[in-house]
Amino acid sequence: PNWTMLLFIDFCCLHQAERTTEETRLFKQGLRAINLLYGHQAVNVWCLTRLPPNSTVKSYDMRGWTTFEKMIGSLLKSQSAGTIFDLGQIDPDTFKSGGGKAQVNAEMVVNFESACKKNFRVPPMTEEEFGALLATKTFTNGRQDQPLVTRL
Repeated sequence: PNWTMLLFIDFCCLHQAERTTEETRLFKQGLRAINLLYGHQAVNVWCLTRLPPNSTVKSYDMRGWTTFEKMIGSLLKSQSAGTIFDLGQIDPDTFKSGGGKAQVNAEMVVNFESACKKNFRVPPMTEEEFGALLATKTFTNGRQDQPLVTRL
């Protein structure tokens, strides 16, 4: 088939803290499009919810930006178009065969899709409910990011 794919990895595609003036301008420009990227009905959102063993990073559900990602990604998805996937539901050993090499077949893809969609969508919230939820989360740039994400 003839199709186009866009891969957007927020942390890699948006300038992070300690930004120059130009990087701040680009960061804000990217944020104006982020609802479209996460929320569009034809976009698949892949959430990396599992941390490596011994990670010191806060869990996916404890972080503010990932809460935003999950909420926006859940709003307009349908079963026939874009969807939201929880990659943390996949056992890392699922795709390994003898010798540790990845091997994928059609049955594995169906099982993968089914596992990743399971119970991951969340119901819509009011702006007040969402703001209260975000107040319980951790942000890398807390003082700056929490009000910003609440307004998005």
